[in-house]
Amino acid sequence: SGMFGTAYNLFTLTVERLIASIIVDRYENLCNNFPLLGILLFLAHWSISTSIMYLSYQDIISNEVLIISILTSVILSIILFALLPRISEYVYKRQMDQRFGSVRRYQSIENLRSATV
Repeated sequence: SGMFGTAYNLFTLTVERLIASIIVDRYENLCNNFPLLGILLFLAHWSISTSIMYLSYQDIISNEVLIISILTSVILSIILFALLPRISEYVYKRQMDQRFGSVRRYQSIENLRSATV
């Protein structure tokens, strides 16, 4: 059952980084008082993992479908993660052109730096 929970971790982390890169100006204050984004990502991750685990254990879906689901998640995560530096660079350049404040520029630089690692 641990495999079901960890199979979608990379996708969840990639989605969080994409959100951080795309909405740089609002990300830091998005869930300042209440971590709504983290909770939503956790619930989505947990719901998908638990649902697939249940369907697999009840023999509602076959092992082939399970493997395809996991592989699709991993492949999609790799593609999104590969695009992350380009997205971060695009947002960084856009913010440099629009002369945003130093906090936004710093956050864009940090997103770009973390995306290229």
